[in-house]
Amino acid sequence: MCRLDGPGSKEPKTGPIIVKVADFRAESLEKFRFVDPKITGLSPTKGPKAGGTRLTIFGEHLNAGSHVQAFVNGVPCSILS
Repeated sequence: MCRLDGPGSKEPKTGPIIVKVADFRAESLEKFRFVDPKITGLSPTKGPKAGGTRLTIFGEHLNAGSHVQAFVNGVPCSILS
């Protein structure tokens, strides 16, 4: 079973970056666009239970964020690119 949904908002958000440390507050002059990654498909859709199948994940905003992880049925996958 493949679940192609996740947490977060379906719509992109736009706004400044705000940083607060103790009593200090800073806000960016420019607005940034915040997006949530969205998986739209996988290829191939089947493989052996023993594993070893190289998957291609299709989607939108998959390069958002600084930490990338993938799991199949709770088992971590190696990210090749």
